[in-house]
Amino acid sequence: MKSDDPETDKTVSIRQIQPLLARSVPRVIAPISDKKGEHERDNGGVAKATITHSESGKKDRKKLRRLVSELTLMEVKKSKDKGKRRKAIRVPSVDTSQARGSSDVVRLAIKELGWREYPTGRRNGCDFYWLGGHFEMPEYPETGWLSKFFGMSEAAHKVELTRHINRLHFLFPHEFSFYPKTWMLPEEFGEVSAYMSKAKKPPTLIVKPDGGSQGDGIFLMQNIHDVHLSTALARPCVVQEYVAEPYLLEKFKFDLRIYVVLKRLEPLEIFICREGMARFCTEHYQPPTHKNISKTYMHLTNYSLNKHSAGYVQSDAEDKGSKRKISAVFKQLEKQGCNIPLLWAEIDQLACKTVIALLPILKLQTQIISTELKQDLRSFQILGFDILLNKDLKPILLEVNSSPSLRIDYEEETVPGKVDYYVSKTDLEIKLPIVKDTMDTLPEKSGCLYQIYPKLASHLDHFRVVERCATLFRHFVGVRTSNKMGPTSFRMMARRCHLTDFGFTLASFDIMFINMSRRHPGCESGRASLNFHGFYESLIAIGHKKFALTMRKEPVQILLNVLKHCEHHLEKNVNASQRRKMPEPYLRPSLGDRKLLSCFQFPLATSSLF
Repeated sequence: MKSDDPETDKTVSIRQIQPLLARSVPRVIAPISDKKGEHERDNGGVAKATITHSESGKKDRKKLRRLVSELTLMEVKKSKDKGKRRKAIRVPSVDTSQARGSSDVVRLAIKELGWREYPTGRRNGCDFYWLGGHFEMPEYPETGWLSKFFGMSEAAHKVELTRHINRLHFLFPHEFSFYPKTWMLPEEFGEVSAYMSKAKKPPTLIVKPDGGSQGDGIFLMQNIHDVHLSTALARPCVVQEYVAEPYLLEKFKFDLRIYVVLKRLEPLEIFICREGMARFCTEHYQPPTHKNISKTYMHLTNYSLNKHSAGYVQSDAEDKGSKRKISAVFKQLEKQGCNIPLLWAEIDQLACKTVIALLPILKLQTQIISTELKQDLRSFQILGFDILLNKDLKPILLEVNSSPSLRIDYEEETVPGKVDYYVSKTDLEIKLPIVKDTMDTLPEKSGCLYQIYPKLASHLDHFRVVERCATLFRHFVGVRTSNKMGPTSFRMMARRCHLTDFGFTLASFDIMFINMSRRHPGCESGRASLNFHGFYESLIAIGHKKFALTMRKEPVQILLNVLKHCEHHLEKNVNASQRRKMPEPYLRPSLGDRKLLSCFQFPLATSSLF
């Protein structure tokens, strides 16, 4: 409560009350309880108190002081001889309450950067939120950067990744051959059976569960009936051609864990780390046969599996051990005649093309969550690309990990039944610079990260045609927090884009919507709806009926003609004020105007990269 004389009241922060307790002057401390004080607390979030002085002869004015903002930490630099305040520096804060297994390396990175860690979270938010595992929305996402993109975990699952890459492989068959031929089960079981029955020699296929990790549930097969004997059909999975002739080092099969950092989606910015990890099998490799097809330590390079093998070697030496630095392995490859700059150039393009394949669905998911939260999220993410080198030293993409392991320890059984954990020098030297340089957003301090996009934009932008499909899809879905299109929106698209010029009637569009919604099931509010995959296939089907006879060999031209037709009629029907509100791709020059006859073969720009 306040004193009777308001002029003797002085409003200060709680922290400034403490020095007054040492004074001998009588005083009364009480919280402010009037309506004005409550309103100010609600707006400012600052605790206040009223101090009533009994000193006579002076009247203090009321002053309102805020507590120091918890979004920054004020670091006071003192001189060596005198303890005087010289300069206040704003230090970023990092919330590691959801870091999980990566908390150790993140904590070390924060310490080296001189930042402030909040392991249990912060009441008013932080500048960075480090999220381990799947995406989890923090309490105050608007205050800082999130280490995950919304929807990335689902997009990088094996089934969805296959769907996205196969889509671009259909449009650009020569440019996306770095991904082995892959089928999705159970929906493409018939295609797998037909492929194996036509082969003269039984091919070796590898089955991977959709949401599996650390090698869980992976097995090789040479008979399609092996799928029925397993639990593969009980949940979604992929069946992939097995690379039976990999490049070997010291007679061991190995793969490369390449770390790619997606800094932002718009504008697209991709970095790659020139240091990574090579993971070796623990048994000498032999081509798969009926006898050795079940030998996990020979065919699978996963660390989580091979660490239990008797042949696993834990070593900090560069040229020894079952886990080594990529730089050390590349030195061995260079001695054997490998062109390392060319190999890195191919890996850079592989990484960019894979991210471009994921961009449409990531942008759709980002727009949905931004509409729901009524604000844009700032995100970045570290991705782990598992790449295998075939016998010709060509990189082959195996999978993409949205949450690559950032642990820097390894386990060792010191005595029977007792396991101790030790710091792995190899893991520490690889992962600590990646985490530190990823959080340090200053462009001039890239450290171990090397920018590959937009540096390679001139060679890769023509692959971003599916993003135009996503923009068209989102335009007719509207501002709803949904990624499904209803029958009314689909018919509206056909009418406004004049797709009846392609020989369709509105009734035939209704039938197409029903067929596509059955093929790509999705239900919203109890009625059939169409997701983006079905919408994309609808555009292909529309163009195929119109242009299939004249443009059969280039499906990308079919899609571009449909998109150009839709965009032309949408731009034609809007006035100048509406055009300013249209999505960005409708205001930019159309990609359909480019000459795509030479889009299928691009030389590698190795001279500009190294």
